[in-house]
Amino acid sequence: MLIYYFNNSINKFFLYGTFHNILFRSLASFFTTLIIILSVGIFVTKRIIKTQISQNMYKKNSITYFRKSKMSTIGGILIIMSILISTLLWNDLLNTYVWYIMFILIGYGIVGFIDDKLKINNSYSTGLTVLKKYLLLSFIALSIIFIIYFLENEVNHTKLIIPLLHNIHPILKIRYIILAYFTIIGTSNAVNLTDGLDGLAIVPIILVSIGLSIIAYITGNVHYHQLFNVLYLKKTPEIIVICTSIIGAGIGFLWFNSYPAQIFMGDTGSLSLGGVLGLISVLLRQELLLIIIGGVFVLETISVIIQIIAIKTTGKKFFLMAPLHHHYELLQNHESKIVTRFWIISVILTFVGLTTLIIF
Repeated sequence: MLIYYFNNSINKFFLYGTFHNILFRSLASFFTTLIIILSVGIFVTKRIIKTQISQNMYKKNSITYFRKSKMSTIGGILIIMSILISTLLWNDLLNTYVWYIMFILIGYGIVGFIDDKLKINNSYSTGLTVLKKYLLLSFIALSIIFIIYFLENEVNHTKLIIPLLHNIHPILKIRYIILAYFTIIGTSNAVNLTDGLDGLAIVPIILVSIGLSIIAYITGNVHYHQLFNVLYLKKTPEIIVICTSIIGAGIGFLWFNSYPAQIFMGDTGSLSLGGVLGLISVLLRQELLLIIIGGVFVLETISVIIQIIAIKTTGKKFFLMAPLHHHYELLQNHESKIVTRFWIISVILTFVGLTTLIIF
């Protein structure tokens, strides 16, 4: 990071290690993305409304269809750019974990941007075909997973951490690739499915990031990893800085995305942030814990799977509409009430997931 290395030349004159301190850099990262989003977001939202950039969302049964069909879905670009700037400023760029995460952030962001662009320019909602999107996301995910698997030599990097079973760490070996792949792909698509109501996806993203940052701090600390009886992963402290940048960007974005939303993150934001959260959980060896703290995303995904199975097998819908938030919407629940209750569930699940770290 630019400031990280600049500090090496001024340490002899000022307090040693200020810019090396992980807490300081995490807070700086948080405020950097927050300020960027809030300051640039005002200009961006006004510009978008002026130029009437919009996306036709093909959700005929959705109550919010008409209002959101004319709303921009390129807000994810602002989130990605703010995180990239923060990373360059505050992260140790010699840490390979940082580059792995940035690879997914940018790669998935590009796929999402192409999808959003097709929807906007061609005035139809399908964007990239399901197959094309899946292949692109899979290629990016597998590329980084193979790099991690063959280049990382840390002894614990293919072990699986099982919540509540702190003394059982099975070594996955080649199975690591399969688990990592489905974690990244699954989380990315789950966040994408959840991003359907004002503020619905971004708060769980913030909460999951908070949970992962706490886990990264514990696993990267020589003393705390023994106290909580978890695997020690020496490169994970830099993940904290990235997580806090996501939190800052998320809070800033929520300012514009809260009901009634002025801007959406679109596939650009949802695919990239989902992919990043998935990869971070892989790097922390917390794929199973992500299922708990990211439970809202899991529920949304399961609702879609159940709906598809029900239609294929019985010819009838199990839910009025999938994903799950649209089911409650069609039950005449107000959008803000649905979103708030999903937030509450996400808070509870985050606490439940973190509690598994202190139960021996």
